[in-house]
Amino acid sequence: MKRLYVIMVLTLMLNAVVSGQNDWENPEIFQINREKARATFHAFSNVEKALKNDVSSADYIKCLNGNWKFSYVEKASERPLDFYKTEYDVSAWDEIVVPGNWELYGYGFPNYTNRIYPFKKDQPRIEDKYSPVGSYVTWFDVPENWSGREVYLQLGSVKSGYYLWLNGKKVAIARIQNCRRSLTSHLIW
Repeated sequence: MKRLYVIMVLTLMLNAVVSGQNDWENPEIFQINREKARATFHAFSNVEKALKNDVSSADYIKCLNGNWKFSYVEKASERPLDFYKTEYDVSAWDEIVVPGNWELYGYGFPNYTNRIYPFKKDQPRIEDKYSPVGSYVTWFDVPENWSGREVYLQLGSVKSGYYLWLNGKKVAIARIQNCRRSLTSHLIW
């Protein structure tokens, strides 16, 4: 019993210290709501399609590549905070091709270095002087024949930390690329 009490107190004290940090500066938060790692495979509706292994013809895969609404800011403190809400108006935002690299579309500047660390070291804090944030929005319909099935999102081209919202609800936080997220409980049928 004593051991459990000490662990609980330490956990509560750690939460109190960490609670003043942004999620992206908190080394305790690496990812939330990630499915377990597994081999990559795709679901096809019949053997013939599976043997062709043409993902674009798979009945249970929806590609979200294309034009997304996009907002870019050079400081995290300037990012739109409520843009994930379904009633937020993004009509004046730019459009950007996804997947893509925003620097190649004229936002920010590429930062290539293999010797000089370009940012002030103050771990775990991230300097707000130049900490660009891209906010992306898209809309899509889930096919009706997916009803009753588990639905996952695979973000294969995200190369930085991100938050993921669906229908106004936070689904995930991650600092890892190419992982699956379950969307099933967040879908509106």
